[in-house]
Amino acid sequence: PRRLRQIQEGAKAAFTAAKSLKEKQPASTIRLLVCGDFNGDDSSAAVRFLEGSTITPEFLEDGRPVCSSEKRLLLTSPLLDAAAQPDRPPPPTLVVPELISVLLRPGTEDEAEIAEEVEEKLAEIFRERANEAGGMNAEAVREWLVAINGRPDRGSEFRAAARAMGGGPDSGVEGLPEAGTLSLDAFLGVYRAELRQGKFWGVAHDLAVLGRGVAPRGVFSARFDRVYASAAVETVAVVDAVSEVACPNEVEPSDHLPVAAAFVAR
Repeated sequence: PRRLRQIQEGAKAAFTAAKSLKEKQPASTIRLLVCGDFNGDDSSAAVRFLEGSTITPEFLEDGRPVCSSEKRLLLTSPLLDAAAQPDRPPPPTLVVPELISVLLRPGTEDEAEIAEEVEEKLAEIFRERANEAGGMNAEAVREWLVAINGRPDRGSEFRAAARAMGGGPDSGVEGLPEAGTLSLDAFLGVYRAELRQGKFWGVAHDLAVLGRGVAPRGVFSARFDRVYASAAVETVAVVDAVSEVACPNEVEPSDHLPVAAAFVAR
């Protein structure tokens, strides 16, 4: 997964910089912060890697191994969760409309199979843009991407569509192949992949802007955003942001609540 790779590469770069500065025993003295949207809870690979310092191919996420060989942080101890204070549990950072039960077929939370009604909505969106041969050409795909992402060359949907059309980094073709075609199965596959990555609210956004919105069922809350610190850094203050209603709203402009903490070097 991308976040696991980013964490490992970032920690390695920090470790290399500390060595170039001739810091003594950087594995135990490096002052490192890792923060962001982990797009997963305590069971996600990125969180388990930070809190356990290692991860192996036996660890599965979305039914697939997260790595091909064992990965280790170059530190003598795991990173510490800044928000995990003894006086209270960390609050959720994602408080949003509950869409999981709307978008997925019942009982397929692990496989993330598209709900029948949602699949039909996506098929309608595809058919509106398909040519007489039954596929979306490059121009139609670009129009779809601009509608959902604001640009035709960004986002996981763009990357997945480009691969399905015969493009992508491994093909030597940048962007969408002009002669390529996106089939209905490939179009649905783009959204299956989005749901398997937990991007429920992104899929709901796409459906809404494409004229096929879905109604939520209550509120979903989870803790996706975190700040971690190495043992050489001490957390001295944490700010909790909380919301009792789904975000965005008139108070919170984002679907993610902010996380904030203050640190000092030990």
